[in-house]
Amino acid sequence: MNTNVIPMMLDSLQRQAVLSRAPLLLGEWGPPTRADTDANHREQRRFTEVYRFTANQMDHRGIGGIKPWFCGTRRMVRLPGAKQPVTWAIFSDSSPAGRDERKYLTDVLARPRPLVVAGRLEDFGYDFSTRTFGMKLRTRPALGASEIFVPAERHYPGGTRVAFADGLVLA
Repeated sequence: MNTNVIPMMLDSLQRQAVLSRAPLLLGEWGPPTRADTDANHREQRRFTEVYRFTANQMDHRGIGGIKPWFCGTRRMVRLPGAKQPVTWAIFSDSSPAGRDERKYLTDVLARPRPLVVAGRLEDFGYDFSTRTFGMKLRTRPALGASEIFVPAERHYPGGTRVAFADGLVLA
């Protein structure tokens, strides 16, 4: 939950990936949710800010990552030395499929982002406050098509517009 530490941790992981000559994918990221967070709006805003910050840092660096346990256990567990039980689940109900989202987390996780890139991705990011996704890509058509995930129903109920550098706009 410390946004001062996150860039340093990501820098270290990137250096390790370079030394290993391996791509970097964070198999899981994000702090656990404490038992009282679902009822505390101030704490939910804090989680949202930390998740947004982390997602932006990862996107800016081109680091892939996933948030696990989408339908895993939602049982609260007590970690050694912790004052309260915690969970990493993004659903708060007990349904195996999950119905009650922790929207203060899922709205960040379900942001627009590139899924498949046919070419060289130079930069991308999502501005949560303006709901604007930007991407700079050097395409290589021989590699196929690029695919961008856009959670239209969640963030764009009124529709979307796609503007290209050559002035073309699709709505």
